[in-house]
Amino acid sequence: LSTHQWPSWPGTGAPADSGAALGTGYNVNVALPEGVGDAGYQQVFDEVLAPVISKFGPELLIVSAGFDAHWRDPLGKMGLSVTGFAALTERVWRWARIHCQGRCVFLMEGGYDIPALAASWAAAVQVLRQQPFEDPLGLHPKQSDEPSVLEAVAATKDALRAHWFQ
Repeated sequence: LSTHQWPSWPGTGAPADSGAALGTGYNVNVALPEGVGDAGYQQVFDEVLAPVISKFGPELLIVSAGFDAHWRDPLGKMGLSVTGFAALTERVWRWARIHCQGRCVFLMEGGYDIPALAASWAAAVQVLRQQPFEDPLGLHPKQSDEPSVLEAVAATKDALRAHWFQ
């Protein structure tokens, strides 16, 4: 399962890139517009990823936790906050408890703004420890209306309709 800014380097990850042969449908790409923010990501997790996880029934979740989607990051332009990352972590942790007997591994990946990376990772760890966290950076100071993820959700569901969204 991948949620990512689209189009972006290296230009792969379109919803139609869903696997091949016996693996068709097992590669879930949610290509998101720039600036989706906390609410957009939460919508994608709830409307696309949760149903796939539920139907697939994994035994283990492995998360490549990239924090370059934070609003302060110089490369990513997705607009997430520390609080947004914490909400996504809670969803994944809930899925692991429901489907995988709590088996879940978080691996730190990207993030190029050190304060945002540190705060986001710390919040994720606090959520996994079921403890309160802080968001010292807050929401994007120039945050406007987040772009709709309706098209991204629809495109992903259309690409995977035969496998997950019948």
